[in-house]
Amino acid sequence: MNSIYINLIIQYKQNFLRIALGFAMLAFSGYTLFYPSQLESLLNSYIPVFIIAGIAYIIIGLGINPISLFGKAYIKIDKEKIEVKPSIFKKSWTINWVDIKEVQIKVASIRFLMPKLIELDYGRMNDASVLELKTAIIGIAKEKNIKLN
Repeated sequence: MNSIYINLIIQYKQNFLRIALGFAMLAFSGYTLFYPSQLESLLNSYIPVFIIAGIAYIIIGLGINPISLFGKAYIKIDKEKIEVKPSIFKKSWTINWVDIKEVQIKVASIRFLMPKLIELDYGRMNDASVLELKTAIIGIAKEKNIKLN
């Protein structure tokens, strides 16, 4: 069993409608900057909003998640340890396989019984990643003779 790495940050698909909408917002912003109208004061206050929204729509439309620019969220499993960083704002934690006494696979989480209980919640993961995670944990637990429940 090789090590697995599951990225927990949502990956977007390319969406040409979002790209077009982003360019439309940027075009509207450019038009109002170069051809002021009678509502100039009202439009000038909204131009930065349209510019930022247009850039955000283009980035998301290209399939890039802006959150991934600020950090990582992942689950990494190998034969020695399980390393989890649940979100970009939370610290990562590590469990060594030698410390685990029992693994409990529940509907929305996996519990690792050691001297203390540690729970890995996978409620927001997609089904393919959950299946890969469960398969890896069950396979390594059987190799290490850890009780499964």
